[in-house]
Amino acid sequence: MTRWFSKWKGSPASYAVGLEWTKIVPKLLEAVKAGMDSGVVKDWQNFVGSEEGYMVWEGSERQVYADIEKYRPYIDFEPISPVWSLVDAIEISKEVGKLG
Repeated sequence: MTRWFSKWKGSPASYAVGLEWTKIVPKLLEAVKAGMDSGVVKDWQNFVGSEEGYMVWEGSERQVYADIEKYRPYIDFEPISPVWSLVDAIEISKEVGKLG
């Protein structure tokens, strides 16, 4: 199963809602928790003192993009990139070595 990584940050829409933001944040965090409980979200981190962080998902591209839609328009995601584990990188480097 592919893992995906993206940095996230609060979008301009999140700043425009003012005090409503305090009601929206718990819902966004519950969506992250639901993603973790379902196994789609593997890691979520918030950079302390900011409205930024990162997320790691595991699944198909379709599953990941469907999960991301839960957070819009309040959270913006930078390009979502597939990532390799160390085991994947080792296996791939062995295969590349066989080609040369």
